[in-house]
Amino acid sequence: YHSVSVRAMMMLVPLFLSLVLGVMGAAVGPINPYPPQSLNVNAPGVNSQDCTCRLASWINMNNIDELKLQTKFRYWMAQSCSLDRGLFVINDKEYQGKTFSCADMPPQWVPGVKNPTLDDVYAANSGETLREFIDLWVQAVYNTSIIKSGSTCPFTAGYVEFSCGRHSPPYMTVAWAKMLDYKPIRGVNIGGYYVLEPWINGGFYPWNKNVRDQLGISRVARTNATLLNELYNHWDSWYNESDWMSIKSKGLNAVRLPLAWWYFAEAAGVSGPDPYVVPKQPITSPENPIVKTMQQISKAGLKVLVDLHAAPCSQNGFDNSGNISSETWQHWGEYWMYTKSCQDNHVAIVKYMAKWIVDILPPLGVKNTVLGLELVNEPWLFLDPSLIRDFYFRSIYEIRSLHSGSSMSGWTYETLPIIIHDSFRQFIWHDLLKHYPLTNVYMDTHLYHSFNIADVASDTHKCAMQKQEIHQYLACIYGEFVRFESCNALPTLVGEWSLAIDNCMGRLNGIPSGYNLRSDQRPFGQCKHGDIADRHKTVWWIEHIRDFANKQMIAFEHDLGWFFWTWKLDAFAEEDPSAYFWSFSKAWDIYFVPPFNATACQQPPYIKMAPPNCTEQAHPSPMADLAPMTYVPAYAPSAKNFVVDDERSHNFFD
Repeated sequence: YHSVSVRAMMMLVPLFLSLVLGVMGAAVGPINPYPPQSLNVNAPGVNSQDCTCRLASWINMNNIDELKLQTKFRYWMAQSCSLDRGLFVINDKEYQGKTFSCADMPPQWVPGVKNPTLDDVYAANSGETLREFIDLWVQAVYNTSIIKSGSTCPFTAGYVEFSCGRHSPPYMTVAWAKMLDYKPIRGVNIGGYYVLEPWINGGFYPWNKNVRDQLGISRVARTNATLLNELYNHWDSWYNESDWMSIKSKGLNAVRLPLAWWYFAEAAGVSGPDPYVVPKQPITSPENPIVKTMQQISKAGLKVLVDLHAAPCSQNGFDNSGNISSETWQHWGEYWMYTKSCQDNHVAIVKYMAKWIVDILPPLGVKNTVLGLELVNEPWLFLDPSLIRDFYFRSIYEIRSLHSGSSMSGWTYETLPIIIHDSFRQFIWHDLLKHYPLTNVYMDTHLYHSFNIADVASDTHKCAMQKQEIHQYLACIYGEFVRFESCNALPTLVGEWSLAIDNCMGRLNGIPSGYNLRSDQRPFGQCKHGDIADRHKTVWWIEHIRDFANKQMIAFEHDLGWFFWTWKLDAFAEEDPSAYFWSFSKAWDIYFVPPFNATACQQPPYIKMAPPNCTEQAHPSPMADLAPMTYVPAYAPSAKNFVVDDERSHNFFD
């Protein structure tokens, strides 16, 4: 018994040491070592205890009485009554020492009633007084919570706003603020240029089950001179100076340039078995197409976020990583995450990319152009976030330890902004990133309305219209997600978003079956038979899509700004009915990108949705779809001038 217990104690020693060292900050994983964390370094962001949750600014004395009658608003308040085990306290001196609930509200709010309920508060008050009481209640619910999060400030309903007491928006104080004249990022992604994706580059190759990504293209091109030349021509000509000037002319100030590890592998001393084709010229040559792209971007007066979109071994198993996982053990970035050589190679690549930005590009004419370096795009959602954090910490340490030989870029290795992706998890990073120096480190989050399980097309036109309004309603709420992450963790930019509210775009989810038909990717609903192709001809859809665009842009500009995905699609892909929702240039041409409205999220959401008889049907009836409906566009933007002279210029956002 004694020897067994001793043996058990000995087995527990490593666990005990790891726990102790973890608290002290000295223990790190064997794959990605980095210096010990320091308890003298605070967690990033503002502590949730110091933030505030308030009733939304668009709720005022003029609409509160109408709002309190709405089922949705009352349901939201009833749900929120259950937070904090149903109890709350109010910090104001008048209420100190007392505990309240929705069944026992402050008696001061309903004179003459001993234990007033929430319904009593509604009945006895109106206008500014009612708004004041509900605002106090919202603050109390948040402040009573021990653990502060997005759930204790229930902004998912759109009735509250989260704040952390910042004196100025993050884009005013970010490291690159002066480069953008102290304005938020307003940019586009350059998708499909150096990392091919079948849904963007539909006409580049007859994509099939054997050629689904850039790895497949490279394998074929190795023995196919025609395809090899097409790849070289794509790099040389798909984007040119006129594209960058057109982007600039729309009032945009930046681009996010997705690049891939294989373009830097030789220079970084990284070798691998994957036969990716790369340009003939080295990455240090002024004749290299990527260098030329950087020169053209700089010449156009745009800034660029250099994004490592495709990592060694694939960080997510999607075609946007250049390598769709084809073996079970490679799925979803796990091989990248758990294989030391993959992690070592990745760190070597981003170290070299930092050198390329700081020391190599400036003598080639690219000066004061780069906003920062993004270490990796979209590590998969279900990977261990602590291991992703370890990769980030190690990469940051390795880059900051480099010694700069040039200051022409505007950055040194100590100051170069580094962007990390949140792996689609906005609420975890405050604690994961604590006790490590993160100067000039920023967060990227991607907020789409097209990939969640619920983001599928509707079977009827009415349901599609209701769905559109719901996404307009969600757009400003997404801005609260960004604000929470920006306050609670790191200043945050939205690196990708679009106008799509479904996944109807052909090949958007890859090429799983090998068929080359657009219908292969849209077996249901509006994707199959709807009006997607004609929405740009309909006043209702134009006004709602424009409002959807406006709400997303302004919501994301409260923090660091945004990059739309993407600037353009190839000629084949632009024939797709959904191309308008993914190509900024195409959306601009048909006025889906509206005159900018900076107050879009300061107005109430659409309150009257599509009619209640919206039902999904296995075999929808065209007559049912065309039946008359009552539509009240409450607070909707006017559509009467949706065809106007194009006054959108370089001052579009001012």
